[in-house]
Amino acid sequence: GKAPKCPQDLKFPAPVDVHLASGILYPGQIRGGDYKPHGGFRFDNRADNQVEVFAVMDGNLFKAARHLEYGEVQYSLYFINDCGIMYKLDHMRELTAKFNDVLNNIPMGAEGDSRTTEIRPAIFVTKGEHVATKIGFENFPGGYKDKNVFVDFGLYDLRKTNGVNYDSS
Repeated sequence: GKAPKCPQDLKFPAPVDVHLASGILYPGQIRGGDYKPHGGFRFDNRADNQVEVFAVMDGNLFKAARHLEYGEVQYSLYFINDCGIMYKLDHMRELTAKFNDVLNNIPMGAEGDSRTTEIRPAIFVTKGEHVATKIGFENFPGGYKDKNVFVDFGLYDLRKTNGVNYDSS
């Protein structure tokens, strides 16, 4: 159905402290040989993977994934607001207790298998709520100082299409 009007101005804080970031990953780029509709933030200047991640708006955690990538556990969380705005936080390494308790009860995907699981019932989160304490990969050969400290962030307006024509041609 038609989503209700958003109760707030559609301005969002970043999910991380951008002053700590060494770079911004823009949506719509080819990275790692794949098209990425989401953006993100890099932290090559960090000595460790400790980067705080926060919810960017009120909403519900409605699906998530827990899987292995390069031998390390990675978490992907998908939140949706009642008015039709969805956001994704991916490549989180350690979650806060609330989210850790939820995600440890979903199946662990094999290496590279990031299929999501519906969270039932959905878990309400508030804007600014603390979600994760570590991000990215701690042991990543070929990364910056053998680490890869980053978080993916995607923001999607589900109230309308983006105008892309998906026909067979």
